[in-house]
Amino acid sequence: MLSALLLILIDENETRQNADLRSEELASLVDTMGLEVLHTEFIPLRGETSATLIGSGKVAEIKELLEELEADVVIFDRPISPRVQRNLEEIFQSAVIDRDEVILQIFADRAQTKEAMLQVELARLQYSLPRLVRKWTNLSQQRGGVRGSRGEGETRLELDRRRIQDRIALEEAASQRSPTAGGATLLPLKEPQSDRSDRGLYEQRKINAAQHPH
Repeated sequence: MLSALLLILIDENETRQNADLRSEELASLVDTMGLEVLHTEFIPLRGETSATLIGSGKVAEIKELLEELEADVVIFDRPISPRVQRNLEEIFQSAVIDRDEVILQIFADRAQTKEAMLQVELARLQYSLPRLVRKWTNLSQQRGGVRGSRGEGETRLELDRRRIQDRIALEEAASQRSPTAGGATLLPLKEPQSDRSDRGLYEQRKINAAQHPH
């Protein structure tokens, strides 16, 4: 079983109780995904760094902790940009993903109908396109070993980008021909921000929608 180090970012005005709740929710999602949680690290976020989101000192601490735990993947509890993802993977020499990618993987694992699989595939393609220059392969390919391999240069990158754009166009066309017939509706990845206490229920409803289509 692959193992994970969870990173919970705490906003300046956020209570520890709320951060603990988010930690429990993420751990539950990661467990559903099939990864073992080795440790959860809480990081006060007093200001974001564009290159790595968290400060250089904290990055160094996480790298040391990651090596000590020998965790396979680092998981942030909130969306991270493709740039941050690439930079941290280069520093950590390990896969780095966020909450959205965890949810996408759960959808992919539980989609049963053709329509549900179509919607999941489209969402994953749209998520993956801006992240093509990542050193590590996506998590669905890492199940046999999360340590990825390097790309084969800019030519391969551009080829992959064109292929994904073509697949997105095909998936969108197929989805328009059969939008929801007999299948699940893939709900948006971003949960309502107005009521964070309902996040766990919201996530479960999304997962159930893919697993038990109407």
